[in-house]
Amino acid sequence: MSGTELSRHAGQTPPAAAGSEQASREPAVTGPAAESAAATEKYSRPAAPRLTDAELADRIRAVARPDVATRLSDGVVCLRTWTAADTPAIVDGLRDGSAAYWIVGMPHPYGPTEAADFLVRAERELAAAEYAHMAVTDATTGRVLGAVGMNFRHDRQAGEIGYWTHPGERRRGIARRAVAIVTRWAFEELRLPRVELIIHPLNFESQVIASRSGFRREGLLRSYLEHRGLRNDYYSFARLPDDSRPRPHPVLSLEGVQDGVDPVDPAARTTVGDVELRPWQLRDAEAALQMFSGDEQIARWCVEIGPQMSIDEERRFIAEAARGWQEDHLPVFAIVGGGLLGSCGAHRSRFADVAELGYLVREAARGRGIAAAALDAVTEWVLDDGRYGVCELMIDPDNLSSARTAVRCGYVRSGEIRSCSSRGLSGGLHEAWRRIR
Repeated sequence: MSGTELSRHAGQTPPAAAGSEQASREPAVTGPAAESAAATEKYSRPAAPRLTDAELADRIRAVARPDVATRLSDGVVCLRTWTAADTPAIVDGLRDGSAAYWIVGMPHPYGPTEAADFLVRAERELAAAEYAHMAVTDATTGRVLGAVGMNFRHDRQAGEIGYWTHPGERRRGIARRAVAIVTRWAFEELRLPRVELIIHPLNFESQVIASRSGFRREGLLRSYLEHRGLRNDYYSFARLPDDSRPRPHPVLSLEGVQDGVDPVDPAARTTVGDVELRPWQLRDAEAALQMFSGDEQIARWCVEIGPQMSIDEERRFIAEAARGWQEDHLPVFAIVGGGLLGSCGAHRSRFADVAELGYLVREAARGRGIAAAALDAVTEWVLDDGRYGVCELMIDPDNLSSARTAVRCGYVRSGEIRSCSSRGLSGGLHEAWRRIR
């Protein structure tokens, strides 16, 4: 049976209800038929009541009404439909071409003529309930901060979000707020069963925004769209109404850290209260590369950090850290204190219920107890959160310093594992150290 046929039967009552006379006479379903039923249950879900096509179209068009627009706000930003008076703001926001680099079909250079064409198209597409284009504005001043929209895929009752932010308003969480508002509108007002984001693999900013907005990366769509004369792959991110809400990434303070010299400003000193664990930001990428550069200890023991690591590889790591937090509920922290001091975090292990931890500290910050304090704080957080019962470290047998740190943090050596990496001095052999809740 095809996926389309399966979906038609989702949620329907079987011909023989449980406990009926007919059901009592039927033999138990076993073998391939039972396995097929289990597979259907695993990969299907009941279809929730949805609006008729006419009702959905009316609610999409209603976004232009003031009473609906007032609900599209979180108190910091508001969404509304575009007007001709917004032409200068649109041109100013798209003048530098950074949005056109990623958005398929957006012209560059972008001037008043292009803005006028867009406004005509936006009005036409809203009237047809095909696409809702909205300005993202400051809730207090009304100033245009960017744009967000939803392209409606009526054949499969899904909405695809697109957005851009004015260059001068970036790194303020504007896009994430806009995505959250339009996603809520799609689920609560439009009753859509699915909302999507389609993102280029090198657009790390949008990948972070998607993950922190509760979207899950589902896969790579090969040769999906043509843009700038090339057939490009894209990641598919999606969110369903019953997906868990995005959780704020924790920020942890460290105890037992000694005072030390600020690695960025040697004339300054960092104290115990200055050192904390916070989520990685994309703007940390250059500082991370500087931290890795020329550090023989990091190159020797950290198997995932190559000697020629690029800025894109580091930005990809940060985007993956954001995804790991949303999808696996495992945090990866930047250790900061007057500058970037290191990293400590967790990711899913090859075993269920086991989180694998790792850490590194830059050369100028070593000898202050930072590694042990960070590892202990992250271990306690993971175990206290309750989703994972075991924390594990994979340590090269020659890395005696990390073994001592593991002991200080309550880890116990549990065996040896042949690692998939051969960069370790022991030919890829690693010791597994574990701490159990």
